[in-house]
Amino acid sequence: MRKRLISYYLFFIVLLCLGFARVNAGFNVSVNGDLVNFSADYPRAIAFYYNTSTSFGNAVNITRAGGYFNNSSGQVSLRNGTYYFFNQNVAGSYPAATQAYTVTGSCKNETKANQTGTFTVERCYKKTKSSSTPIADSRGTIATCANGYYLDQSKVSVQYNGCNNLSLGNLSERYCRVVLQAVCVPRSTPTPTPTPTPTPQPSTPATLTSLYLSTGNLNFTGAKKYTVDVGADVSSVGISAEVANGSFVSGYGPRTVNLNFGSNTAQVKVKNSAGAVNTYTIVINRADNRSSVNTLSNLTVNEGTLTPAFSSEINDYTVTVGSDVSNVTVDGTLTDSNSRFAAGYGPGSYSLDPGSTQVFVKVVSERGDTRVYSINVIKEDTPSACSTDTENLALLKGIDLSVDIDDIIIDPIEDFDPKVKTYDNIKVPYKVYNLNVNPYTQDEGDTVKVEGNEDLEVNVTKEVTITVTSSKCPSYTNMYVLNVTRQEQNEISSDATLTNIIIKGHDKFEFKPNEEEYELKLNKGEEKLDIEYEKKDPNTQCSIEGNDNLSVGNRVSIICRSEDESSTVEYTIKITGIDKGTNYFFVILVVIIIILILFYLVLRLLGYKIVFNFEVIGAFFRGLGERIKNIFDK
Repeated sequence: MRKRLISYYLFFIVLLCLGFARVNAGFNVSVNGDLVNFSADYPRAIAFYYNTSTSFGNAVNITRAGGYFNNSSGQVSLRNGTYYFFNQNVAGSYPAATQAYTVTGSCKNETKANQTGTFTVERCYKKTKSSSTPIADSRGTIATCANGYYLDQSKVSVQYNGCNNLSLGNLSERYCRVVLQAVCVPRSTPTPTPTPTPTPQPSTPATLTSLYLSTGNLNFTGAKKYTVDVGADVSSVGISAEVANGSFVSGYGPRTVNLNFGSNTAQVKVKNSAGAVNTYTIVINRADNRSSVNTLSNLTVNEGTLTPAFSSEINDYTVTVGSDVSNVTVDGTLTDSNSRFAAGYGPGSYSLDPGSTQVFVKVVSERGDTRVYSINVIKEDTPSACSTDTENLALLKGIDLSVDIDDIIIDPIEDFDPKVKTYDNIKVPYKVYNLNVNPYTQDEGDTVKVEGNEDLEVNVTKEVTITVTSSKCPSYTNMYVLNVTRQEQNEISSDATLTNIIIKGHDKFEFKPNEEEYELKLNKGEEKLDIEYEKKDPNTQCSIEGNDNLSVGNRVSIICRSEDESSTVEYTIKITGIDKGTNYFFVILVVIIIILILFYLVLRLLGYKIVFNFEVIGAFFRGLGERIKNIFDK
């Protein structure tokens, strides 16, 4: 009996193990250094994603992250951090590995603060198949220097390069660890005795002798900007150049540049021995022959009738079904074979909830623009709040767009209409990675959910959805779609100069464009200057140092760094003295004397004879003196 019982236990344990093995076989994740490997056996995966949170929303497709996958396995290179992974199966769902996976063998973008002298910092670079040199993953600054110091870009050097001999395998890009050595140097070093300033010798500007592209017609003339048109099939171009004197700025020399559809900007920068930078800009326009058609040629349901009758340009429909209908099958035909249905929003069978149920069919054009067809399915015995006037439920009255970046304002949506659910061609600047979307509902109590507004990519149209749920009929929803494109980076300026400096209370101070050294006397009692300045380039970053508790001999510095951080200009104001101001008692005395003289002259002109009895005047002042003396004697 005991042997039989033990056999049952063993059989039960084997079944449990097989069950766990079957579950785990569905989606497996393993971490090896910077590489994360995936496999999915059941059900078969058709795509892999990852995110830094447990939510699938805003998850990144592995292929867009430079990864590789086929129908059963995948691989991606990631920076150090904690990640959650998802796979899309053939049914369109996204089962997740609920366990958090931590990558520690890759790289991190280190930032050091309050630095002086020489130091090292770890940074992440990407090695790609499209570029002969690793590309810096520019997230955050390398370092900030202590007060009175600045980061000398010309002294940044590579101490360790983990990109060397790194294999990409099937990946299009892979992270690698690079250790940089940098130096924070003093802004000025006082000398004990003044030394003669040598006359600066003019340095020869760095220029190019040739510049051409592997594809496209670029006629180099020595000018600083060129525009080249290439065909839609050109996904990358090689840039070749030769320097007349000087050297290429790191990352801006000959290289291969990947092209997005539309306008792309590439820059070649050269610097001379003095550090002065010349920038050559190439605007490469890649023709966009992708279709923008995102409509259906037909849309049907197996229960009820679409109202109104289907039309490709009509997005909202209503269907009434009997109370015994538990689900409805939706079928649709794409107008353009190059378009596609969004995952989870295509033809299929949809369960009906009690009340009104919204079914959404999303069509994405080859170019990436999304159109949403909405079908409101109403059961005949649903409550009146959900069966009448549904066209006025779950609507927005406005949408505000903003970003958490100073000086960047996003244009509002023009001609917003609560009944229009799709808005195309919303463009945001290059610096915008995440877009704040603030919807306003028509009915108080309605709830909204915004998705897809983070991790925007350059020249890639991303679908931002706003789902509105009615408070009067919780089963009724509407979906608004914003097709948002992050624009490419504009030409970065290397100009760090100012066009004017104004010091309030010092009208005699005069700014001169070609001078950086000034002298100034403080007003009596003045300990801080009220300084305003105007930048030649609005993206130049400036700061004021040494402008507190001022006294004779102090220096106030206005330090400006260009947008591309290639040049720094320091304007210095030396305090040479204190202006004691006007002696107001003396001024008043002089005014009184002038008034008396004028009064005397007027009386003389009128014929009056004025005689001064100096004996009486003297006696008056002597008597006044005696009275004052008696007061002190007492």
